[in-house]
Amino acid sequence: SVFVPRVHKLVQSTDDKKEITNLFTKIGRVQFLILSLFLTGFIFFGKPFIHWWAGDDYAETYYIIVILISGATIPIIQSIGIEVQRAMNLHKFRSLTYLIIAIVNVFITILLVPRFEGIGAALGTAGALLIGNGLIMNIYYHKKVGLNIIYFWKQILKFIPAFILPILTGFVFIQYVDIYRISMFLIGVSIYALVFFTSMWFIGMNDFEKDLIRKPVKTIVGKIRGK
Repeated sequence: SVFVPRVHKLVQSTDDKKEITNLFTKIGRVQFLILSLFLTGFIFFGKPFIHWWAGDDYAETYYIIVILISGATIPIIQSIGIEVQRAMNLHKFRSLTYLIIAIVNVFITILLVPRFEGIGAALGTAGALLIGNGLIMNIYYHKKVGLNIIYFWKQILKFIPAFILPILTGFVFIQYVDIYRISMFLIGVSIYALVFFTSMWFIGMNDFEKDLIRKPVKTIVGKIRGK
């Protein structure tokens, strides 16, 4: 929402698709950073959370949430593309695609639910999202809208080395620590978040992303010192 006015102004003032792609990629990387922290954190610490929140009778919920968040990752990190389409008056195709996604989702769900129940419904939704948003919409962005989707995904994939340390930390906790104890759970989540942020800062994040944190911090520190 913060970037929406900037997107519309940029699209209306220039036909330079490279500049629009750069903005699309910048916002997508920031969204990916935030979403990946919650997704990977939930993968490692979600089971005890579900255990306390809903009870063991809802253990299956863990897998449903992981599947749904994973399937929704692509449309979320590319959500600014919706505004690009609106600004270029190209959003009709997206509406038709979403209609197809909904229909495909219904049929996949009908086939999978009898055998896999709730997980089957989640797989149907995630599968439809991956086909619609991950494949069809990415081709449309690249071919029709003019966004360089290959560049976008290359920039997203640059985060991969930064995930190694957080993932190893998560595996250590689920293998060797009793995270079903609330105290150890809280310690584990805190350490994981710290390791994730540190790894992303030194390995994954670029100067633009670091400035999103550095500038507000400097402003706050400056105000405190001024007082």
